[in-house]
Amino acid sequence: MQVKSVVSAGLVISFLIGSTQLSAQNGTLSGTVVDLETGTTLASAQVEVLESEEGPILTSSNGQFSFSISSGTYSVVVTALGYRPYREDGVSVGSGGSVSLEINLTSQALELNPLVVTASRTTETSASAPATVIVIGETDIADRPTVTPVDHLLAVPGVDVMQQGVQSTNIVIRGFNNVFSGSLHTLVDDRIAGVPSLRVNLMHFIPSQDEDLERMEIVLGPGSALYGPNTSNGVLHLITKSPLESQGSTVTFGGGQQSVFEVGLRTAQKLSDNFGFKVSAKKIQGDDWNFVDPIEAAARAAAVANKAGFIAERVASGASASIANAAYNNVGNRNLAFNRESVDARADWDVGENTRLMFNYGLTSASGVELTGLGGGQTEDWKYQFYQARMKSNRIFAQVYLNSSDAGPNSFLLRNGTPLVDKSQLWVAQLRNSTSLFGGRQDFTYGMDYTNTDPRTEGTVNGAFEDDDDIQEMGVYLQSKTALTDRLDLIVAGRRDTHSRLEENTFSPRAALVFEPAPNHSFRATYNRAFSTPSSLNMFLEISGGAAPAPLGGLGYRIRAQGNNNGYVYQNADGSLKGMRSPFNPAATGGSKQLLPVSQPTLWALGVGVMQAQGAIDAATAGLLNSFAADAGAVGINLLNTNNMKVSPLAAGLVPSTPKLEISTNTTYEIGYQGLLDDRVLFAVDGWYSQRKNFVSPLMATTPMIMLDPATMVAFLQPRLSAVYQAQGMDAATAGATALAAATAIADGGDGVGGTPGFAEIPLAVVSTPDINADGAELMATYMNAGDLNVWGADFSMKAFLNDDWTLSSTASIVSDDYFTLAEMTNAVAPIYLNAPKSKGSLALGYRGVRSGRNMEVRVRMADGFPANSAGFVGTKCVTGGNGGLGEEECVKGHVLMDAVWGIKIPNSAATFQVTATNLLGTKYRSFVGVPEMGRFIMARVKYAF
Repeated sequence: MQVKSVVSAGLVISFLIGSTQLSAQNGTLSGTVVDLETGTTLASAQVEVLESEEGPILTSSNGQFSFSISSGTYSVVVTALGYRPYREDGVSVGSGGSVSLEINLTSQALELNPLVVTASRTTETSASAPATVIVIGETDIADRPTVTPVDHLLAVPGVDVMQQGVQSTNIVIRGFNNVFSGSLHTLVDDRIAGVPSLRVNLMHFIPSQDEDLERMEIVLGPGSALYGPNTSNGVLHLITKSPLESQGSTVTFGGGQQSVFEVGLRTAQKLSDNFGFKVSAKKIQGDDWNFVDPIEAAARAAAVANKAGFIAERVASGASASIANAAYNNVGNRNLAFNRESVDARADWDVGENTRLMFNYGLTSASGVELTGLGGGQTEDWKYQFYQARMKSNRIFAQVYLNSSDAGPNSFLLRNGTPLVDKSQLWVAQLRNSTSLFGGRQDFTYGMDYTNTDPRTEGTVNGAFEDDDDIQEMGVYLQSKTALTDRLDLIVAGRRDTHSRLEENTFSPRAALVFEPAPNHSFRATYNRAFSTPSSLNMFLEISGGAAPAPLGGLGYRIRAQGNNNGYVYQNADGSLKGMRSPFNPAATGGSKQLLPVSQPTLWALGVGVMQAQGAIDAATAGLLNSFAADAGAVGINLLNTNNMKVSPLAAGLVPSTPKLEISTNTTYEIGYQGLLDDRVLFAVDGWYSQRKNFVSPLMATTPMIMLDPATMVAFLQPRLSAVYQAQGMDAATAGATALAAATAIADGGDGVGGTPGFAEIPLAVVSTPDINADGAELMATYMNAGDLNVWGADFSMKAFLNDDWTLSSTASIVSDDYFTLAEMTNAVAPIYLNAPKSKGSLALGYRGVRSGRNMEVRVRMADGFPANSAGFVGTKCVTGGNGGLGEEECVKGHVLMDAVWGIKIPNSAATFQVTATNLLGTKYRSFVGVPEMGRFIMARVKYAF
């Protein structure tokens, strides 16, 4: 086990612990205790200065307290009935000096039912919101050292996390996960956090660190009525601290297994009462879990075996010699080391009594391996940065921001090695206001959004679409909240959006009834129709994905990923195929890039050539078979579907067109209850039912392989070979029997493409069209509307304060199905996978001793196994019986994992030491197909505040 970094981090404590300095003259420590929510002072709160000669005292009627104590550094502990205990460390009192504190206590009710802003884009309690909102607060974030903020979401109900390594993840709400996913609408301080144009949520690219997070809000269920397109799967909102409300500095050092080391800094200062700034910076590095991708390994071996051929092929496809050589050095060369450096800066300025201006800048430079729809992607100094300006004035909110991306000097797909360029940008402008009427019984929230997505890939990602791939979107919305009675609220909302690449406008309605029979208890019934528009990648992607999975890759076939902007038609009006491409086509007739007519004579000539090249037949036999080519029209043509490896006759298996992508919608009906019992126990339960239409698939192969039919081939060959044998002197009966045996051996010469292939067992070409900008014989993978489906589920959570120190919490989520067959769907063209467990849950026992300065938690997480299918990552044998297509693996297995956290505040100092263990028992598990098998991960962190 690698523990050097953990030990090193622990040794830093010795440099951070300060000792209490005593003197003969005392100092004064005084202050006021107030309620955080109401701002009123709290009488009879107990205040204690640890390690001092003074005992605890109670605050006065106006919430004040005062101590006369020796000079030194102390910890102050405050407790009050109905409030969460509070501790402030590192309070230094000088000899003869005075220190004044304002201590804000959080009521137990407010901690369990906090104020949120994400569900309605306005401030309300979690119970009053028209959607389920889970909040992870500042204390919970501070108690758990993490590599990325996603680690705080591992036990949140309804949230599914695909762990790809130490830092890389994909996260969704209520299933339908995918590699390289951006389906979860992720915000940081009201700013979209996804990488521009790629629309992927690389959570470790977010420059905000734990010490700067105020809270995380997770909204379960659709949110398009307020947030617009691409919020049909929920919202994750990370909210950072304002420098006007949170001053001070912290330094962190951490380390753990996988050679992880981190160092971070945050400082926030007020230059005046109305102007403050903050800067945070972080560096983290380590080694990811080991993983060998068989397609990468095969591509590397093939390149090394024929370097000249590899480079020549790239040059023939239009690459420069330097790019071709870079691709040779890159292909299959996976670097498990990861590194990330980030900085985040913000200035807040109160220009008036109720007006605040906020200016943000952030930058992350990251290196590592990211899982994409075309296999692993190696990033090297990929830079993600943003500029943001916001204004809040009473109820008016306005902002404009720019997200930009720079893929760095040498980021590439590991399966083909070609360097990628991404300098894309996302511009967003938003304006929002709200109005309250009739004494607060009627509220309106309204606004508008504008986004401009500007892909800039220099042809390496968007290919021929590079000069025509911008997308502009605009939306307007209105929400009404009406207090029908003192206990019953009606919320209705609507939003209209336009999209520059789509002809139709979209309308997203929302309606909810929220009934609060008593304070901190609410019942909710909601209706929401949300939508997702095709992304830039969905529409304009055009890139080679490297060699096809075995066994096709060994034959020279490759993968081509191409967006679906206008749809694809593979057949002519008379039903004939538009064309095909073959890796066996000689260079003299155009090579593998040449679009060939689909005809038996052409296929026959290709097959004879490859049979001879593989040594299955000699030159004389090849010459004889070629003499039959002109008459080969009698041989049938078969199609091989690479998604399930089924073979069918061309006449009965017409290649369906791939229609242009349409907007997908998610109509959800939900009922829920949230209740707070005795200000100590919070229950929340939700049931939901969703109707998903025009579900957009991950990348899927849509062009089948072309083969010759064995039965008709034998029937074609037997009389011709018999005639040859009779001409050589053999009698008719013997010649007939010999010809039948020879014809059968030629057609079915082996055990398929994995062994010694027969003529009719070799995929001779792949269906193609002039609209596919292929660099060779490439199977096209694209996006399609896979069909319509209905799904339901439920989420449950509970948190109980057993006493002031101990908490018990649990969560559970279920979904009706994890695999939707064609028979279970309508308008279906392909099965749909949840790519997440049908059921999962967690149980945790936590301790936070304010007086002792210690905290701990033990948590157990459970999840079912499930079939997984995303792009080329296929683990579906448990539902297909082994007929799931190329590269199919076993399904993802279920798991039970234990996590633990332990921490301590170092006495007489402002230092804390925290240790977190994910998968403490070291259970080997994989969260998806194509990701490493992961085990125990222990990380320690020392934090010093000043």
